[in-house]
Amino acid sequence: MTSSLKIGLSTFWGHLHGDGLQRDNGTAGGFTRARAKIDPELFRWIGQEIADSLRAEVGFRTWHDRHIYGIDGSTIRLPDSADIRDAFEVENDAPPLARVSQCVDLYSKMAVDTQIDSLTVGERELALDHFDRLPAESVVVMDRGYPAYWLFSAIESRDLKFLIRADQGGFAAVEDFLTSDEADRVTVLRPNAAAHARGVEYGEVIDAVKVRLIKIPLSSGETEVLITNLLDESLTCDDFSELYHLRWGSETAFRYQKCWGALEHFTGRTAHSVKQDFYAHVALWNLVAGVADHLDGLVDTPTTKHPYTINRVTLIAATKNVVSRIIFGTKQLRCILFERIAALAQKSVNAVRPNRSFPRKMRHRHPFNPVVLTVS
Repeated sequence: MTSSLKIGLSTFWGHLHGDGLQRDNGTAGGFTRARAKIDPELFRWIGQEIADSLRAEVGFRTWHDRHIYGIDGSTIRLPDSADIRDAFEVENDAPPLARVSQCVDLYSKMAVDTQIDSLTVGERELALDHFDRLPAESVVVMDRGYPAYWLFSAIESRDLKFLIRADQGGFAAVEDFLTSDEADRVTVLRPNAAAHARGVEYGEVIDAVKVRLIKIPLSSGETEVLITNLLDESLTCDDFSELYHLRWGSETAFRYQKCWGALEHFTGRTAHSVKQDFYAHVALWNLVAGVADHLDGLVDTPTTKHPYTINRVTLIAATKNVVSRIIFGTKQLRCILFERIAALAQKSVNAVRPNRSFPRKMRHRHPFNPVVLTVS
C-alpha cells in the first residue's frame, strides 16, 4: 500500500468484490488484531506453492539437462521499534536491518525458497535450508561470499552440484592455480584444522573434496576462478562461463522486489507483521515471474534486431491489485484475469541487449525510514 491503512483496506475490499468501489469493512484496529492470528509461514507457503506448481506442471528450463538455481543474500531495512530490534537482534545504536536469502530458479527468476533472519546469521547458514528444497542433481550457483569446506560437504551430501566463484586468498589450491598457465584443473581441496572444526560445528564433516577449477577472463582484465564438482569433461570453460553469468538472475529478482515490488515498505512495526509482508511480497513476485516467464516464450519479434521480454514492472503493477481475486476467485475468473494480464503484458516489452555493462554509481546514502502504514 502507498496510502493510509483505512484507504488501503477499503480499496482491497473493493477489488475483492470486483467493482473497484471502496468499502468500509472493519477498522484498522480490527485488521491489526486479525492479522496477528495469521502465521507468516502461510504466505511463505503460498510463494513456494506457486513455484512448485510451475516446476511440477510446466517444468523449469534446464542447463545441460540439469535444473539450475542461484542463491544470494541481501539486507532489507526494517521499521524501528523495540519488538523488531529484539526479534532481529539489532543493537541499540545500529540501524534496524535484517538479512534475507533467496534460492531462485535462474531462468524464470522464481524464488523456490526464502529466508529472513537477523544480521547475526550469515548467508552460508541461511543457504543450508535452501538446499533441502532442491531436487537431486540440480546445480547451485553462488558468488564468492559462499565458498567453505563445510558448505561443499552440505551440498554434496544432498546429491547436488555447485558452481561457486572463489575469493582470492581463500584456498591455497586456488592461489596456485591462478599463477599457473592452466585454464582448467581438477584437484582435491583438503581443509585445515580450523576449517574441519567449523564443519563439525555445522554437522558437515569433510576430509577432502574433489573439484574442478576454471579460469574465466573478464572484460575488465581480471581473471575469476570458479569452483565446481561438475567433473564432466564434455563441459567446457565456456559452458561454465555461461552458467555463472546466469547467476545475475538471482540479483535481478532482488532488484525487482526492492525497487518496484516495494519490498521494504511494511505495514506494521512488529517482527510478526514484517515477516508477513516479506513473504507476501515474495509470493506476489513468484506469481509475476511465473507469468512473465511463460509469456516471454510467446513474444513474437522476428523482424527486430534484439529479442524482447515481458516488462516485469508492468506485470507487478497489473497483478498486485487483483491478486486477492486470483487467490479467492473461481477458476473461470482466474482465466479471465490472467488473459487480461497477459494481453496487457504483451504490449509492454523490453529489448534484451546482451553483454552490456555500466559502471556502478556510488551515491551518498541518506538515512532511510521505511514506509510504515500502521502499528500492528
